[in-house]
Amino acid sequence: MARGSNSASRVGVDTLSSIRSSFAVDVCPNNSDGPVGPQALKTLNTHARLQQEPSVVPDGSCRMAFQPPAQLLASYQALGIVPPDMPVPLTMLATLWRQPSPDAARAVAHKLRDLGVMRIASLEDGSAWCLVAPHHLQACQDSYAELLPGYHAALLDGYTCNGALKLKDVADDGYFMQAVAHHLVHANRLELLHGLLCEPLWLEAKLHAYGIAPVVADFRKYLSRREDADIKLLLQALQLSLGCCMDQPTAKMLREQMLGRLLLHGLLCEPLWLEAKLHAYGIAPVVADFRKYLSRREDADIKLLLQALQLSLGCCMDQPTAKMLREQMLGRL
Repeated sequence: MARGSNSASRVGVDTLSSIRSSFAVDVCPNNSDGPVGPQALKTLNTHARLQQEPSVVPDGSCRMAFQPPAQLLASYQALGIVPPDMPVPLTMLATLWRQPSPDAARAVAHKLRDLGVMRIASLEDGSAWCLVAPHHLQACQDSYAELLPGYHAALLDGYTCNGALKLKDVADDGYFMQAVAHHLVHANRLELLHGLLCEPLWLEAKLHAYGIAPVVADFRKYLSRREDADIKLLLQALQLSLGCCMDQPTAKMLREQMLGRLLLHGLLCEPLWLEAKLHAYGIAPVVADFRKYLSRREDADIKLLLQALQLSLGCCMDQPTAKMLREQMLGRL
């Protein structure tokens, strides 16, 4: 896997839309991408029991009367890690299935396609993309749940060459940057996700390649598994910085924008700094700092600090030489 995700060309949202639209029709650009042939399909079907729709068992999970041929079982099980309704490049499946070559992965994908498990589309650039049928994806997730964390971990190890590459340096193939948080969460590698969310250059690259929603979703995936005040604060700083960054897509400015927001949040939580400004410039500029922050972000903690500050101002202004704002505010909180 090549280095340099920040400089590598990415598929981006426009091409992803093209990929999705390609699945509206069956794409068989040449004989090798067509059906495997009636005799081969008959052979496959003698080893697989097919049912087009899943059945729902009493616990609400999805079960299918489907058993792939033995030689395809591991590849079929591994599909359970794919995010719902997300096309995946054939190169990703080659990594997941640990196939020796792209052609070997293509052969497996074609067999699964002919069993109704997935569809395959080929783009003008020659790349092949696969879309797993929703009922098969759900069945894999329900039937092989205990195996899936291992498959998530194996895919991450494949992309990083077993840890030789840092996640931020993995070249984006149109899938990895979108789905890495999904795989890290389900592989229980939250510390690695924490580190990635603290990489402004990586966040900015993803922001410009795929838009705001996927970046924010990565933070929420992490926070759904772990309470983390630092990551919450980073998310707030990110959201406050998005407008400037999206207006200037060629400028690498997310790091500076986030740092500015973090410094402001930090200063508003520093009573000694607030008190120094209070005695130097008066009440209005201090309160204005809080209101500027709150005009851009709903923050219950900063609102509470502002209330405590306003209740403490009388005592502090009466005794300008005493450093008492911290004690006064703590008493009000």
